[in-house]
Amino acid sequence: MEVEIQGQTLQSFTVKVTDDTQSQVFDVHSLLDVDDANLDYEIRTAATTEHWWHQLALTAEKDFEEFEKTFYDQYMAHAEKYAAYFLRGQGEKNPTGTSKEKCAILLFAEGVDEKASVAIAWMGYKEVMGKVGLTPKSEADFLVDMYRYDQSVEEIEMIRLSKKHRAAQLRAIFSAFSTKSWSIKTRSADERAKLHANV
Repeated sequence: MEVEIQGQTLQSFTVKVTDDTQSQVFDVHSLLDVDDANLDYEIRTAATTEHWWHQLALTAEKDFEEFEKTFYDQYMAHAEKYAAYFLRGQGEKNPTGTSKEKCAILLFAEGVDEKASVAIAWMGYKEVMGKVGLTPKSEADFLVDMYRYDQSVEEIEMIRLSKKHRAAQLRAIFSAFSTKSWSIKTRSADERAKLHANV
């Protein structure tokens, strides 16, 4: 399912939801208005509407979490591993976690000079392999492995932040529909109270 949130103004706030069979655009602003003339309909549909938006928010949160756990974390672990080799190649024997994180961002940034970075990282890698008695791979093979991901660290981070933001937006929309349901129940109770008062 693909969700696109558009026109985030009070009068124009739409969510386009596309699945395998169809695409539908929801005007959130108008859907959140309570139609007093059709209060019975509003009461009947409030729970299902709230539930639908809740499920959409949960799906977005799951998508974000899956991206983080199945791709982002592995990408960053890969980047930090090669950052540790790079720092060792520069003479740092015991780099800190922070220095590896910062170095990883620089090594896998958009437009980085891959060959220059690999030359230093490969020296650190060879040193590590020598200490554990393993034969290091060639510099050419090392380069292919080090830069096996097509995306830069900025692109990966933008994807992560976009997924996180979409999940938060849909959570906020669901919360608004929860508030609408509560408002409808309150109005309905007020209407019943008025009817009983006039009996």
